[in-house]
Amino acid sequence: MNTAWVIILTAFVTAALIWTLPKLRFLTRGRLKGLDPYHFETHVELLSKSINGIDIDVFTVAMRGRITAPCDQCVTNVEVDLMDITGGIADPLPILCTDQTVQKSGDPKFHFQAYNGVIPGRDAILPQWRTVLEVGCDILRFPCRGQRTLRLTTRITQKDTGKELVSARTEFNYFVAAGEGYLDFQLRLEKMLAAGYILGQHTAGDPASSIQTEMLESWLNERLHTSSINLTIDVSRVISAPTPQAAAQKACDILLSQADAAFRQGLYELCVKIAAAVQPVSRDKQEWLRSLAERLELPQDRFRAIYQKYMPLEAQTNPDPATILGIDPNLPDEDLQKRLTEEYRKWNARVNHPDAEVRKRADQMLSYLTELRSRMMAESKA
Repeated sequence: MNTAWVIILTAFVTAALIWTLPKLRFLTRGRLKGLDPYHFETHVELLSKSINGIDIDVFTVAMRGRITAPCDQCVTNVEVDLMDITGGIADPLPILCTDQTVQKSGDPKFHFQAYNGVIPGRDAILPQWRTVLEVGCDILRFPCRGQRTLRLTTRITQKDTGKELVSARTEFNYFVAAGEGYLDFQLRLEKMLAAGYILGQHTAGDPASSIQTEMLESWLNERLHTSSINLTIDVSRVISAPTPQAAAQKACDILLSQADAAFRQGLYELCVKIAAAVQPVSRDKQEWLRSLAERLELPQDRFRAIYQKYMPLEAQTNPDPATILGIDPNLPDEDLQKRLTEEYRKWNARVNHPDAEVRKRADQMLSYLTELRSRMMAESKA
């Protein structure tokens, strides 16, 4: 009877150990590591340095502790990765880098790798903190501005195989003071491109010709390509309005608040080219282009330069002096004659220009100015 109880008790203890030991190892994994006075660890120190007279934040990364190698004389690398875990560790966001020497195979994500040296034995200890790298925040691109929680991982890998030998993580807070993060920029770019697409469509009219559609799609694809952002534009989601006119006004408002002058001027050039692609260009469309320049707050001299360059006179039905020359027909006679004289001198200076297109445009404008002056004089006498 005693033997039977011993067998039952032994079986019970064995089963309990089999069930408990794996869980015990899991629960004590981090604590057992902490019991090792030489466990591998990393830390980050934030410094401020002056580079070319400009103060920038610098992350200084250091490491120390035990490195266990698979063999004697093991050749190793040290690697550092940086992630944004403000939204939680389940959804980390990469930190991008503009310096290609701190990237991996052309990927814009921050990744540092350098030669770490030879580990002489299978169990080596780095007893003092050793600086791994210093990285200036001026080359880093964070997802968003403001207070962020960052996670830095330092690892030692076998140089030949890339196998990880040991690693350590640390988390720290950092305030991103940059104007906008790359996610902020992505959102702004999506709004800008959607607004530009709406204005291009509105300029082309309904239905747009195949060449006008191709010009607009080419413009959009080029902007997406040069932005280096994997972005799909959903125009109807970004700009929703009951009428095409309301959508166009909403697009102008977005561009005034989100886009710089260079972007708005480039978009206006596109709209003029789209309008000129299908001739003749009606007086209503001429008026739309003049109105669009005002809505996008283009300077008058830039508006006239773009319009005169890309909208041929012969392409327009009853060309409007106010649109082509920026001349208000309701000006007093003296001011009107002064403006006509200014335009005449400007174009007369270009009749011998080395560019044949400029010479052609100058001849057309001089003929137009002469005709316009004669017509205005006749109207004033009548």
